[in-house]
Amino acid sequence: MNLSAQHNKIDLEGKLDYKVNAEDQKKQIVVWNGKNCTELEPTVKENPLQIILTAAGEKLLRITNPQETSIPFLIGNPKMKCGITKLPRELILIFGKFLSVLDSVRFASTSSIFHSMRSSLLYDNLSLTVRRIMKNEDAIKDLPHLMHLGIIHDKYDLDYIANELFIKKKESISEEKIIDIIQKYGSYIEEIDLSYKDNIDMNKIVTELALNCPSLRKIDLAGWARVSDHALINLAKNCPDLLYINLTLNSLITDQSVMALAENCPELEVIDLESCNKVTDQGIISLAKHCPGLHYINLSECNLITDQAIMPLAEQCKGLQRINLNGCQQITDQAIMAIANHCKGLQKINLTYCELITDQGITVLANNCSNLQTIQLNFCDLITDRAIIDLAEHCSELRKISLDYCELITDQAIIAIATHCSELRGIQFENCRLMTDLAVNAFATPSSKLKYIYLNNCDLITNEALDNLRQNNPKLIIEN
Repeated sequence: MNLSAQHNKIDLEGKLDYKVNAEDQKKQIVVWNGKNCTELEPTVKENPLQIILTAAGEKLLRITNPQETSIPFLIGNPKMKCGITKLPRELILIFGKFLSVLDSVRFASTSSIFHSMRSSLLYDNLSLTVRRIMKNEDAIKDLPHLMHLGIIHDKYDLDYIANELFIKKKESISEEKIIDIIQKYGSYIEEIDLSYKDNIDMNKIVTELALNCPSLRKIDLAGWARVSDHALINLAKNCPDLLYINLTLNSLITDQSVMALAENCPELEVIDLESCNKVTDQGIISLAKHCPGLHYINLSECNLITDQAIMPLAEQCKGLQRINLNGCQQITDQAIMAIANHCKGLQKINLTYCELITDQGITVLANNCSNLQTIQLNFCDLITDRAIIDLAEHCSELRKISLDYCELITDQAIIAIATHCSELRGIQFENCRLMTDLAVNAFATPSSKLKYIYLNNCDLITNEALDNLRQNNPKLIIEN
């Protein structure tokens, strides 16, 4: 069919809370001529569903006031009127596949055809994990616990359980119940959130996961859980599909755990080792060797880490997008330049308390990582205006920058950021005592997208300048 310019395209991306499965993605474009539907498979599959109306189809689908709604039929706006009953059955059912639970209720009230199919379609749109879980005879009573543990996490699934089954998640859970859930549903569990759980033997829980959850892909163990190397090594060996693991504040683990994860979980994409202060270069080098798809690593407060770990990490994990080196005080420009030269897609980097870093490293970063959106340089007291101006001129997508206690920074650097970084949302330069009203005035324009500015202990900035900033940006959060 010729999709000419006269056709009216209705793009549902971002306008409906849609759910797309693999089969739906094969047929994404629906052409309606007022009589029947033709489904096409486009070469570029960018949108989950696109309805293209011919001239005849457009005449039959009329909305009272198109300016008040961004979707082609009456959903989410009970005051609107449209010819929904004139749509053919097949198009109504296609719409139904992409609706949220709440929207399906509204749609059912406008279409008798959809109303008769609603229950079946709602169930069919549930994730495969939830449909499998629902086959267990204890599923209904276990749903609150499954939600609490993040095993059920998909928004559509949660809406269905809340609005169709009237079930809410539990606010707390016992160790015995966690083990019971793992043993019952282990083969279906792909994600689980065990962060900051009190009065639980986490080694026992992790051992149960290793025994029962071969498909585990994401696990959050953040908190004072104090998981042991033995338990984590066992988990790594039995859950080879792991993509994400958060071990924040698990201060007992060593390189042995990190190496086991690297060697057994080669598809790992995200690892959070914040405050795992026994981890050394050896563990990170193993990650670099075995996990080339890593795109986020948090090494905050891992103060044994040196350039010798970061350089191979950058060389082998070229898709790295986010790295947190807060408190890694042995890191130098050599590591930063390695990241800059190999990880061109870097978006966020935290270098707080990396006090050996100089303008040289930041300038190379600015020249190579034009997609950078967030950088934190707090307490990097060797950094001068030269580095910040380079960042401003080469990283125009910058949204957040923190320069607290960078005491060599002056107005010149801040003015460069205000001039070149039009997408900036937040800036901090607390205790930068060379700053004057000129720095503040650079942001005092109504067109600024800035949402917050923190400038405590900048003694040369006057109340008059701050008042002018507030007047031009009334919603701006100013901390001084």
